Amino acid sequence: MIPVDYQTLVPVIRSLFASLDDLPDESLHTARLRIAGSCITLRSTNRAVLDLYVGRLARAPQAANAGVFRFDVVAASEIGWPVHSWNVPDWQMHVFDQIVADAGYRAAYPYFPGQWVLGEKASGNAIHLLSDMADRLPWDAGSPLRQPLQWALSGAKRRLAHAGSLAVGGNGVLLVGPGGSGKSGTTLAGLAGGLQTVGDDYVLLDLADGPEALPLYRVIKQDEAGLARIDGLRERLAGITPNWQGKVEFDPEGLFPGCLLDRMRIHAVLMPRIAGASRSSLEPVPRLEAAAYLQEVMFPEPASTATSDLLFLTALLLRAPAYRLNLSSDPAEIAATIRAFIAERPS
Repeated sequence: MIPVDYQTLVPVIRSLFASLDDLPDESLHTARLRIAGSCITLRSTNRAVLDLYVGRLARAPQAANAGVFRFDVVAASEIGWPVHSWNVPDWQMHVFDQIVADAGYRAAYPYFPGQWVLGEKASGNAIHLLSDMADRLPWDAGSPLRQPLQWALSGAKRRLAHAGSLAVGGNGVLLVGPGGSGKSGTTLAGLAGGLQTVGDDYVLLDLADGPEALPLYRVIKQDEAGLARIDGLRERLAGITPNWQGKVEFDPEGLFPGCLLDRMRIHAVLMPRIAGASRSSLEPVPRLEAAAYLQEVMFPEPASTATSDLLFLTALLLRAPAYRLNLSSDPAEIAATIRAFIAERPS
């Protein structure tokens, strides 16, 4: 294992990108996808991992003037490369960030030994390098390549956001809240009630037209209790092993054909709250209060982007006001309430 420190960090990153640039596509397992309007070449040393990612990523038509990127998921053990490991005791995040940024790169913090997630600013290309594919983190399969997608697709008017979504005929609402707020359960209730979605966990927000939300993944995550609230759903998914959080991950199109949209116009932001009421209700949330709440729960970026995130959210909320959604315990009633709310929004 080769140790990496502040002095060798940039040379190692530069050499990794150069080595992968020199590898022809036919030497790796390769797929070409269109995600959120951009064309992405996905390459891996492992066919099973490539197939898993392809099955989990949401494909959509390519947009005009869209980006073209390459993401490589490589195990050193499968390609005969040395393993590089971060080896700086008491290292400081801001120093690490600055060194990487000044050299024209991006890097996720090296918290996990033998793993590197790296991005090249100029090209948008990214690398996930592992010592072995078995070292992939437990949550990787649920939202694969989230960090590279965030780097490549985000911009002044675009953000990858932690949010669910429900729509009728392409018009819909974002669902935003921390774990346990009922966000995923509300998405599932809506799908069971005939609504559509662009995502349950992460979506790409676009303020250039709309605002709109675009899909990144074709996967729904729900625990046993949530599945049990929808008649027959737990039985239909009985063969799937729960993930690291005890949630079942499944492609919603398999159960609700036609539910996954290419894009959704955002008419409002709903902040679900489990209330146990007999009927669900909505109440407006002041813009400043909503922006502070959304900033805390929507963006996986570090706090260094706080100012630009707040400006982005303010622009979003000017066109898509926020409401607190007090949830009943009846999935069919929740779906009907959201459907009626969407129908009342101006097209």
